[in-house]
Amino acid sequence: MRKIKNFEQLAVNDARRAVLEIAEAGFSAVDTKAAIRRALIDIQRIYFFVLH
Repeated sequence: MRKIKNFEQLAVNDARRAVLEIAEAGFSAVDTKAAIRRALIDIQRIYFFVLH
């Protein structure tokens, strides 16, 4: 699922498409929902390791 809703309308040439793809990658990297999910998984792994 794209973060930039009108990606296709904006990507009218190769250069713009490349910039939009870079922006999408940046938005994905700072996706707070995904970051929290990864952090919780890490915490669960540490907790499991400590208890066993």
